[in-house]
Amino acid sequence: MLKRQQKLLVVMINRLASVLPAMSAAISYYAWTKTYRHQRPKRELACYAAADRKAITFAQQKILTYRWGQGPKVLLLHGWNGRATQMFQVVEQLVASGYQVLAIDQPGCGDSEGRHSGLMSIRELIKHLAETEGRFAAIVAHSFGWLAAINAKPDNITDCLIGIAPPSDFHWLLQGFGDYYQLNKPAIRALKVKICQHYNIDDLAEISIAQVGSALRLPGVVIHDETDDKIPVDQIAQIRQAWNNCEIYRTNGLGHTRILYDKNVSQIIVNHIKKYTHANH
Repeated sequence: MLKRQQKLLVVMINRLASVLPAMSAAISYYAWTKTYRHQRPKRELACYAAADRKAITFAQQKILTYRWGQGPKVLLLHGWNGRATQMFQVVEQLVASGYQVLAIDQPGCGDSEGRHSGLMSIRELIKHLAETEGRFAAIVAHSFGWLAAINAKPDNITDCLIGIAPPSDFHWLLQGFGDYYQLNKPAIRALKVKICQHYNIDDLAEISIAQVGSALRLPGVVIHDETDDKIPVDQIAQIRQAWNNCEIYRTNGLGHTRILYDKNVSQIIVNHIKKYTHANH
């Protein structure tokens, strides 16, 4: 449900789209990149307290990093408006299995600075972490974080990639944003042009799995829930078709976020990381 102020903004975006599309896109792009923080629930507090927390500077912003355990490094990436500690169950099981876990609050999320984020800023942050930390045994990424990870040339920085509830098509994300804000077709078209210009691409297909997936050689796993109300489970079809070296798991009743701290899902993740780590080290 849109608030009154948001509704007025949408009216402006839609009216400007036909006469001043660049101005319309500038306003909608602001909304597209805007992030919102959510209070950390009690179930995450122990994981938060146990972490070695350190702020790094990236793109002139303070980014909070979290570290647990010792051993081969696994990078965790949360989704849009998420937090590093959402995967506390994964952290616990990885540390118990002899891995070091590194996670971040992405720009505009959790305890990191900023009010905006985007695919390319997260992608470059992932690359920066790989440069400073070395190659990862695995990357585990939720939702939008997975889309950023597949665009960070993961074959160069990790032995395997695990996606939880990942979106496969950037066009679908844009259309979903347009539907939520009730943008008309000219406004969506103008925003698409703005995004492509900002990302220095010709079409959104260049950052979607259908095109990116053909270059992936590393093994991976995708886990998605049948009742996910944020990213439909049928997104798996495009991932399966584009990424040959990927195993698919479906769950039921866990939705888009509860899947992150389900013990059985965490065990699937850890088991696959063990398999790929032992095969490559």
